[in-house]
Amino acid sequence: MTLNALARGLPQHAGTPALTHRSCWTLLIVVYALCVALTANAESLSVGGIGSVEPLVRLLFERFHKQAPNTTLIQLSPPLGSNGAVKALAAGRIDLAVVGRALHPEEAARVGEHFVLAETAFVLASRDGRQDRGFSLDQLAAVYQGQQQTWQDGSPIRLILRASFESDSALLRSMSPAMARSVAAAAQRPGMVTGDHDLDTLRLIARTSGSLGPTTLGLLNTENARLIVFPIDWVAPSLAALQSGTYPWRKTLTVVLPPHPSPTAERFALFLRSADAQKLLLALQAGHFDPPWVRDVARETQAGEEPVRQLLKKLARQGQVFQVVKDLFYAAPAMDALAALLHTLAQSAGTAHNAGAVEAHAFRDATGLGRKRAIQILEFFNRIGYTRRVRDAHLLRPDAHWQAANAAQEAP
Repeated sequence: MTLNALARGLPQHAGTPALTHRSCWTLLIVVYALCVALTANAESLSVGGIGSVEPLVRLLFERFHKQAPNTTLIQLSPPLGSNGAVKALAAGRIDLAVVGRALHPEEAARVGEHFVLAETAFVLASRDGRQDRGFSLDQLAAVYQGQQQTWQDGSPIRLILRASFESDSALLRSMSPAMARSVAAAAQRPGMVTGDHDLDTLRLIARTSGSLGPTTLGLLNTENARLIVFPIDWVAPSLAALQSGTYPWRKTLTVVLPPHPSPTAERFALFLRSADAQKLLLALQAGHFDPPWVRDVARETQAGEEPVRQLLKKLARQGQVFQVVKDLFYAAPAMDALAALLHTLAQSAGTAHNAGAVEAHAFRDATGLGRKRAIQILEFFNRIGYTRRVRDAHLLRPDAHWQAANAAQEAP
């Protein structure tokens, strides 16, 4: 439609001065100029990569958006994967990529600057599988080979696979020579369930009874997914174990820029290296083991402390959060992870004089928390009957099985 046509079509209302042809033209030119100016000022940032970083990129972009309010985020869906994202970046179809591994030399030659954003624990998770002490590498190889097909209670294990070229499959194969052979064999068996990308795999694990599949602690935390995460070779995945090297299986998240990045992509990459972004990443890696107090939530949300307190207590009655001490609530996925970590420590870190005992310093080191907070959590588990205190140690009760719903009912 032409500007003349638009001018002729503008309505005139009774009681208002009639718009002249010239005034209509002037008005339309002003509106058009404003639209052009707004369009020119608006900047977009297209990001592609693995599915597990989509929620993480959204969280980071929310912080970045405060510095660049005219910028909009475009995330390609379905996820491109590491290989596809590098190819799309080299071809100029996206502004920035976040991949789940280090770049191959031939890839690095085709792109611009790249750097490690974070490392997250690579884990095996299940919706409801029971394997109290987790898996040794030999047991995992037997599962993928098809030699061990049931959980400890006799229910069937249903493997969730990834395509052989995906980074998750490569990580599984790298665990041991036996795993390399077994993962390749599992991919050849008919009827196996395969996730298209990280988020699809997480959904398959969450909705499949008896599932066992690969994911990361970072994705579990950003998606608030309540899954069972298993120790591997008797080591439970945690930020502290990852940093100390006692848990060696990790996924490296790499940010990749094109040879000639846009100013927006450069600014976002600079933000990703900032202290603000790294603080958020560290909190996510820690598994939300250090949540805010009621007063902090009230301040952040600009709500009163009492409404926040009552809402959290209501969520506690529903089993969505747990009140550890007054005004300190933990989300259910974090408490699930802490219970699993405590169980693993009780099975493997008991003293010679007190088998199965977990002391506060061991729990503190495993969680990366301070001593006071570690003791508060241990006392919570004592109160609900998951553990009992014997002198300075905490013993897992022989008949104790962590069930979030029961714990929610028994917690204060």
